[in-house]
Amino acid sequence: MILSRAIFIGRKRISFLALLLFIALSSYASEYRIAVVIDAESSVPYVENFESYLEFSSRVVMNDSLSDAAKKRDEELLEIEYEKAVARAYREERDVSSVRRESLASSTYKGEIVNLELSDEDSSFLLACDEAALSYVFRTNNLDELYLIRVRDDDSLSFVEIFLNGEPLFRFIYSEYVESDAESEILRYMVLRYRGGHSALARISGNTMPSVSVDGSDAERFNSYLILPMGLRHLEFRSPSYLPLEMDVMVDSSLEEISYEMEEVRTLPLFISTIPYTDEIYYQGERVYGSYVSETTYPFSLIVSREGFEPRSLQSDIGEHSIVTTLLATELHDPERVEVKKGEFYTHLLITLLTYGSSIAIDVVSDIYDFDLAPVSVLAKGVSVVELIRTLTALFEYRDAINYGI
Repeated sequence: MILSRAIFIGRKRISFLALLLFIALSSYASEYRIAVVIDAESSVPYVENFESYLEFSSRVVMNDSLSDAAKKRDEELLEIEYEKAVARAYREERDVSSVRRESLASSTYKGEIVNLELSDEDSSFLLACDEAALSYVFRTNNLDELYLIRVRDDDSLSFVEIFLNGEPLFRFIYSEYVESDAESEILRYMVLRYRGGHSALARISGNTMPSVSVDGSDAERFNSYLILPMGLRHLEFRSPSYLPLEMDVMVDSSLEEISYEMEEVRTLPLFISTIPYTDEIYYQGERVYGSYVSETTYPFSLIVSREGFEPRSLQSDIGEHSIVTTLLATELHDPERVEVKKGEFYTHLLITLLTYGSSIAIDVVSDIYDFDLAPVSVLAKGVSVVELIRTLTALFEYRDAINYGI
């Protein structure tokens, strides 16, 4: 979850986008710390979504140069902590050899967006890309990167500037009336930055929004964007009411465009019968006339209603040719009775399972230890048979309570 906070300086809105995880010193090696400061006078979609882009692309930092720099910083922090511990030991006249030197367990980094607690003055210096302010914020927050975003308005246009560690990164002009591909440009840069040459950004487009797996695992995804490892990849697309689609894609550029067309699954006409008769039938939210649907896709849902009767909702995830349903008069609907019958059914089912399972266990024990437990086993089996009959009776009573109110 990304938290945001706004600090007002005059007319300007400063928002700090962040997620701060408190970690032990020995786990520094898993955290690549990134901070974002946004100064926006207006709403710009890809600026408002910047923290989502960052979380998506920097979830794992695989770029060797970035990981090495972060590891060097963490090693320096560990050394400082070690020296502090040694100094304390000297002051307290303890054995210095008892001070343990921490070491980094891993060089694999996970991106974290860090919450900055800044004064109005510090914020102003940062937004001016003041070198001393940047150095101070980096040092006091143990940052690896700091993004600054400024948005200035001129009539219907917004001028967007994005800085990384004080250096200009992107400049865009935004208008709600003009198409802009800034989103894909920002995402492509971020994926390349944090994944190095290991991965690429892919944009998918098709006739539905499916779930996607890559080489058998769920794809890293943000809206219509995926992160794909370089090389030949096997993609699988799945979506309700459509046939699964598989394709092989060679990923060899920083931005891939992947188009797909999934075939919709259809069944024979669906005939719907109701007791009593009603023409208030809704298939997938649309009114059905004539008590049948000429073509159905699955999974599907039906809602059947009639004045004076309880509405009935039905779902099916397989191809159905016909459905028969019974409506219950409102005056007969008794939720408490339904719950009672439901409880009785599950109670008898549980007793049936326990008694039959006990009889099996008794037979096994008597075979292993040569005990004569036949009378107990017969009793348990007899009870289980009786409870099975009661379970079936309770099941029918539960059904009647739902359908007929009796």
